[in-house]
Amino acid sequence: MEIIWNNHPLGLDLLSHLEKESIPVIIITNSSDPDIYRKATTTKTAIGYIVKPFHKYTLASMMEKVLAQYRQLATNTLFIKGSKNERLKLRYNELIWIEADGDYCHLNTPTKRYSIKQSMVKLLEQLDDRFIRIHNSFSINSYHLESILPSSVEIKGQVLPLGRTYRSGLIEKTNILKNRH
Repeated sequence: MEIIWNNHPLGLDLLSHLEKESIPVIIITNSSDPDIYRKATTTKTAIGYIVKPFHKYTLASMMEKVLAQYRQLATNTLFIKGSKNERLKLRYNELIWIEADGDYCHLNTPTKRYSIKQSMVKLLEQLDDRFIRIHNSFSINSYHLESILPSSVEIKGQVLPLGRTYRSGLIEKTNILKNRH
């Protein structure tokens, strides 16, 4: 992305809009102005700043960086529709537990509860192995698990029911995850 148009840093405004959408950007510019560099590279979305002229390998290495960041984001993020039909990004590590309610799932984070129209089975297919079913109505992010009791689990101070049929699977999966991390 070029940030200087008609000798004005108009691209800086665009960068702030792209930051809200978490779109990674490589800035390619003729400007070596330190103020513009500082403003452009302090945004979360700008992952590279290249001053023209540049070598093709410089651009290639930046593209690899963008792709790696995108892959990481895509594999650890769930995109959901918000209450105002906006697209929200929910990182896996923010998600503490999921509660099923018919065709809906309620996603619980430390600060908010999101509801989506999707079954627990379909949702768990999208998530990675840190999410474990513990009951017909509950799944947890095992990274936040604090304790396993005979008929319940404690996760971030919340006590959730543990179904008899899910107990052995939970213990087995948490042992595997513990050894992996």
